[in-house]
Amino acid sequence: MADTALPSFNEQIAYVYNDYMSTLGGGERSALAYALALEQLGFKVEILCGGAIPSIEQIVRIFGDEFASVKMRQIEPGTVVNFAKPAQPTVFVNHTYMSFVRSPGKIGIYSQMFPNQVLNRVTNPMEVASLSSYAYMASNSSFTKRYADMYWEYPSSKSIVLRPPIGAHHVKNAQRLRLKPAVKERYFINVGRFNPGNHNKNQHIVIEAFLEAKKRFAALADWRLKMVGNVNETVESQEYFASCQRLAANSGGAVEICPHLSAAELAESMERAFGYVHATGAFLAPGIEPHKCEHYGLSIVEAMAHGAIPLVYARGGIFDVLEVGTMGIPYITLDGLIEGFAEVAATFGSEKAAAMQQRCLQSASEQGQDAFTRGLANLITGRVVA
Repeated sequence: MADTALPSFNEQIAYVYNDYMSTLGGGERSALAYALALEQLGFKVEILCGGAIPSIEQIVRIFGDEFASVKMRQIEPGTVVNFAKPAQPTVFVNHTYMSFVRSPGKIGIYSQMFPNQVLNRVTNPMEVASLSSYAYMASNSSFTKRYADMYWEYPSSKSIVLRPPIGAHHVKNAQRLRLKPAVKERYFINVGRFNPGNHNKNQHIVIEAFLEAKKRFAALADWRLKMVGNVNETVESQEYFASCQRLAANSGGAVEICPHLSAAELAESMERAFGYVHATGAFLAPGIEPHKCEHYGLSIVEAMAHGAIPLVYARGGIFDVLEVGTMGIPYITLDGLIEGFAEVAATFGSEKAAAMQQRCLQSASEQGQDAFTRGLANLITGRVVA
């Protein structure tokens, strides 16, 4: 498939619908990736948003300049179908979380971030009828698809996995670092929004576990932890961020919190980091509140693209691209996380670490926009059926 030319949909209309673009999280980056892919396929594309839209300057600063050409339009809340239908779009991507508007496009694609409730035609006839207007449901990982197939009454034959891509600059870094590995420093990095809601990245757990690991294991004495992430303007997010700052302030300089780094600054930090730690979903047992786990894990893949060895909670979508043992280390308990810090640190400078880094770089280099665009093209042309 790599040698097959992309189809062209010259000047046909396509819309991507996302009401939460101002949040500037992984879902919003995924919406931008859909828009860019459609643009690369020749469509005239806009992202439609019923909420506030960020500036292109914000988009470029946070996600990279590959999205500088993406067009966004703010519309009245709740009017997306009435707005889009007169244009008779060829493709309509519903990328608004738990939105059940009917597709106004000839080919509707429902971008499934995670199903947050059970839907069936007996108790939710309107929602199920709306879902039937979509040609495909595209889940961001096999973890998400598994629950979508269980929770929602939608044909499994039309339910597929289309993983969101990492940025072009991350892919280029992965390719470059495969030839000339980065000089690593003794620190772990963690990336994610400071948000105390259902999809909490659990930065407080990461900080507390890291500090406990430094107490237990002498090998971690000179290791640091760097926490990176945007902070929403809500009172809850600000309070959660402040609580993490207090933990860092009492760490004696071992923990550094860096909110709102640019894409370039983040890439530089990940390239120097030896380890990457992630705690979304910790420490929920399998089958318990799966929506609180990492549905895919873009930031983990981005860290892999810079040769950082992942230490991640053992549930979620990242295991589509992260091979346990040869690329990273999973944990399931708090003690497992604490000991995991020491286990990763113990490989610093070793041949084992070099091999793990190379496998991470290879896997991450295959998760770029080109692969995503081809996957989307296959959907639109009907070449892929799960």
